Amino acid sequence: MTVMQTKTTALLDSASAAVEKAHLRYRRNAASHHGLLETLEATELGILMEASLWMTAEEGDVLANQGEAVDWVAFITTGTAREEVADPEKGAYRAVVNFLSAGDDIGLLSLMDRAPHQSSVIAMRRIQALQVPIEVAERYLAVHPEWYRLIAKVAVSRFRASSLWLQALV
Repeated sequence: MTVMQTKTTALLDSASAAVEKAHLRYRRNAASHHGLLETLEATELGILMEASLWMTAEEGDVLANQGEAVDWVAFITTGTAREEVADPEKGAYRAVVNFLSAGDDIGLLSLMDRAPHQSSVIAMRRIQALQVPIEVAERYLAVHPEWYRLIAKVAVSRFRASSLWLQALV
């Protein structure tokens, strides 16, 4: 009986290791589709992932609060979220200024100036994202100057999208 249990345990361990490797490959592939992360070599992306966490948020979960410090940058791999801004003088009034999905990020612009979140981000559908500590992201920014150009493109895109939303509200 011990031999059978040992073989079964070995098979389960082997299957578990294979599933974990497949899961890691899937996450690496999903993360690498973000504009910044696709500039990294596979080894460098692996190191970044080891220094980061995987975040999962369900519908309605708040991922970032307007005005709070940015402690991490999240690279969204699946799901959707909305960005909302609030006017403290108008109470509960909130305006949606953008929608986020796979390939988008949360907190990226704060790599440039460490400013707090400009908006709140709320999950609309289950979100999975690579959550990179801001200090780690800053180190990668220092080593990858091409990221500045990519961040500028993101900033312009967000500015244009926000402007359209704000024009619609006025």
